[in-house]
Amino acid sequence: MNMKVLYGGLAGLMVGVISTLTTLYYAAPSILFIERESRLDYSETIAAIHDSSKAEGWIIPKQYKLDASLSKAGYEVLPVSVIELCKPDHAHKILSEDEYRLVSSMMPCRVAVYQKADGSTIISRMNTGLLSRVFDKTIRDVMAQASQETSKILSAVER
Repeated sequence: MNMKVLYGGLAGLMVGVISTLTTLYYAAPSILFIERESRLDYSETIAAIHDSSKAEGWIIPKQYKLDASLSKAGYEVLPVSVIELCKPDHAHKILSEDEYRLVSSMMPCRVAVYQKADGSTIISRMNTGLLSRVFDKTIRDVMAQASQETSKILSAVER
């Protein structure tokens, strides 16, 4: 085999691998997370998510007011809250089987609501619909369903 061809092929492969990894590195945040602007202000967005969650049969076990926590530590940031969303039916399907508990660190589903410097209110969440594709059928189905229902809950506020 001609060494020039071999080295050319290896160089092409390396360029392809580096290009793919670079693209993934820069694209990953926009693929793994969904970020949408709210049509409401910060407080109204949080209230609407609470109301919409309840209407869809979801509960909110906890809401973390991260700006308040940081303020107690001497740091000031714009308003930001993380809202935990849980649908007991979905949680039971995952938590009732030892083999599925692997994903319990992502439970309950979390939605962040934060205000940007320009005054806009943003809703951010993990793209669990995409992430669900790497798991077996039960986890995939539960995560995909939870993702669809979370999208429905958030449709009450997203632009």
